Amino acid sequence: MPNSKRKTSSLHSKSSSKRSKKRVKQGTGRKREKSKSESEDKVVSLKRRDSLKKKKLRPSKKKRPVKGTKKKVSKRKKPTILGQLCALTLGIIVGCGTCLAFMYQQAVDDVSSWLNPMVIAPPQQKIYTAPLQFSKLQYLDQKQVEDLLLDAGYISVDADPNGGAFLSKSGQVVLRNDAGEIHHISFSEGKITEILKKGVSVQMMRTQPIPLYTIKTEERERRKIPIQEIPIFMQQGVVAVEDSRFYEHEGVDIIGVLRAIVINTVSQSKSQGASTITQQIVKNLILNDPEKTYKRKVRELLRAVALEQTLKASLGRNVDPKLALKEKILEIYLNEVYLGHVHGKEVRGVVEGAQVFFGKPIQKIELGEAATLAGIISSPNGYSPVRHRERAQKRRDIALSRMSKMEFISQAERSQIQNTSLKVHYRPNYKRAPWFVDYMRSRIDTEKIAQSDIPTSLDPVLQVQAEKAVKIGLIELEKKYPKSKGSNAAMVVLHNSDASIAAMVGGKDYRSSSYNRAVYAKRQVGSIAKPFWSALAMENDSSLLPGCWILDKKLSLGSGKNLWTPKNYDRKYLGAISLRRALATSRNIPFVHLFQGISKAKGMDWVQSQFSRLGLDIPPYPSAALGSFSATPMDMARALTLFSNGGLLPQGSRWVSVTTSALVMDMMRTVMTEGTGRSIERYAPERYLYGKSGTTDGGRDAWFVGFDKDYTIAVWVGFDKDKSLGLGGSTAALPIFGHFVKLGGLGQKEQTTAANLEYNNFCFDAPDCEQYEPDLVPKGVSIDSRCTYQDMDIFLENENQGFWSSLFSF
Repeated sequence: MPNSKRKTSSLHSKSSSKRSKKRVKQGTGRKREKSKSESEDKVVSLKRRDSLKKKKLRPSKKKRPVKGTKKKVSKRKKPTILGQLCALTLGIIVGCGTCLAFMYQQAVDDVSSWLNPMVIAPPQQKIYTAPLQFSKLQYLDQKQVEDLLLDAGYISVDADPNGGAFLSKSGQVVLRNDAGEIHHISFSEGKITEILKKGVSVQMMRTQPIPLYTIKTEERERRKIPIQEIPIFMQQGVVAVEDSRFYEHEGVDIIGVLRAIVINTVSQSKSQGASTITQQIVKNLILNDPEKTYKRKVRELLRAVALEQTLKASLGRNVDPKLALKEKILEIYLNEVYLGHVHGKEVRGVVEGAQVFFGKPIQKIELGEAATLAGIISSPNGYSPVRHRERAQKRRDIALSRMSKMEFISQAERSQIQNTSLKVHYRPNYKRAPWFVDYMRSRIDTEKIAQSDIPTSLDPVLQVQAEKAVKIGLIELEKKYPKSKGSNAAMVVLHNSDASIAAMVGGKDYRSSSYNRAVYAKRQVGSIAKPFWSALAMENDSSLLPGCWILDKKLSLGSGKNLWTPKNYDRKYLGAISLRRALATSRNIPFVHLFQGISKAKGMDWVQSQFSRLGLDIPPYPSAALGSFSATPMDMARALTLFSNGGLLPQGSRWVSVTTSALVMDMMRTVMTEGTGRSIERYAPERYLYGKSGTTDGGRDAWFVGFDKDYTIAVWVGFDKDKSLGLGGSTAALPIFGHFVKLGGLGQKEQTTAANLEYNNFCFDAPDCEQYEPDLVPKGVSIDSRCTYQDMDIFLENENQGFWSSLFSF
């Protein structure tokens, strides 16, 4: 141990002496350098102190280096080329990774914001028509009946129909409803001639309502249905054609991408996209960018991965995550895939595709039809089954072959369908009863209707007839009167029982103008106001009856700038006329006299309040008697229902008595048989109809309103802009009314009233009263045969008797 200590101390002393010698050598050199540096430091320090003194600042204490020491300067080795490359590579990797992470997070954010409002759920609200009803002698041809059945959800088949299907034959439709009952509907000359139920002739048959429209919380949700409701072969067909490795990749098919890169590089083009189903969703729905660039492709790839990962994270734990994820992706795709445009209307999703191309719901689609839809996805307009049936059939066969190759279907199934021609049951993709649907949607929003299924009173058959009547009527009008070209029309048909809507047409073409003239277009009503003035006058003057005389002489009211001289349409004056014939021939002067009598007896405020109860706003001027106020066709139709309801308004309150209502109704019957509505015989002869024509100043607006036992109809024709049609209601509007009455089979049932009326003789040649004409009066009421209204007696006493022989030559 001592020896070892000595050895250690001697080694330590030797090393210390060596270090001390080295320090001496280093110190000698440093002294020279230090003396020089210290002198320089002193100069700098003095200068600095002088400057600080000038600024009155205290100098900071600077730590001086210890004498005899020198900073150790290490020499850095230059990096090798390999090291530089490694550093550069590492920097690139870190930079790219950061950039990629940022881009991926942005992709996740885009996907999340797109998915958040997207809820694949059953329809929120659905609007239905009344039950579909067919009857014998109804003017419906076979094609119209087939279309209505397809609208109602029945499917067309080529063999004996099962429940909910129909078979079309020459001149006949065989329908089996959901209850299994078979109906045979026969046709001839454009109408239904026979209906057989289980072989027994019946007058009518009723089927289920037609769904008109589905309202969703989001507009893009309008077509969505769960994947479980889409047939499995529809899903398989899309996978086989569009993404055969769909169930294997994570949103991006790496093999497909590499293949596309090679093909595009060789061909020096961008023809190959290698888009998976997930990528197509991203491209068409999230990015919505059809441009073919590598930048867009990278964004698409990232969002495809993000979409699958985001959906995967949202799945529950009690499901197979891989299968559930793919079903969710496929559900989105099948509900949103673009299937082309048909007649200017977009077809999107297999639900719409099945309805438009094959006239059936997706749940009832067949294998060949599903393969067709899958086959046309790559170029839906180029392979459209409507415009290019042969191309669509080839695409169907390709889809079937790929399904067979992937063992989704058997070879026998493939061959059987490929050996048959493609059958398309084209159903135009349009909104049925579009103006009515818009009206109902407005009501739902305004009245906060929350129920899921919303039944309505719309009669689907009458709606078809109303649309056809407006179309035919306007075509005929423009052909006969070229100056009417560009005019429009509106029609409302109401159920008399409750004033609910049976049919509505807001214009001649919804696609060119969705404005609902039936509900929103307020136009001056003209002479269609006269039945209401007749009713109000008779209700408040029991001595006034349809056979009573009323003045028809030139009349001026007011003075100066306010002078008003009303005229009859023919600029002639008959001197006197019965109230019945004044309404039938639409004379103006007699109704001005009625206005004066009522307003004088009851006051103008009362008169306005009575019209307000009808939903009509009239001015306090005599011109109101001639319809100088504005209303919509809906307003006028609702008001008119009071006559078919015995004087009751739609809300149940009474406007006039049953007797007054019956008398006015009978007067309106005379309008149709002897007055301005008599041309109805050309369309629907020998019908029980009641009506009134209306024309405003200069023929700007033409009206015809009328009713039968069940329905009230209002028709308006005119220009949307401030332009005169120059035609009367009997010329422009009555033909549309007539076509509708004929097509709808209206007016075949006689209207009865509870009023107790009888005929009484009224003087036809006053004042001598040698000739009489029978007219209605309340039973048991004693009345002077020379019945006059107000100052009519003075006129009778002063007029030349020879005038009366020509009073009614109209």
